[in-house]
Amino acid sequence: MKNYRQIKQQALMLHLALYDTTLS
Repeated sequence: MKNYRQIKQQALMLHLALYDTTLS
């Protein structure tokens, strides 16, 4: 699981982006 941190960070960014678009 070498890229676990990178995947987790990408997922967080995607989640934040979705949340942001849902708010606006």
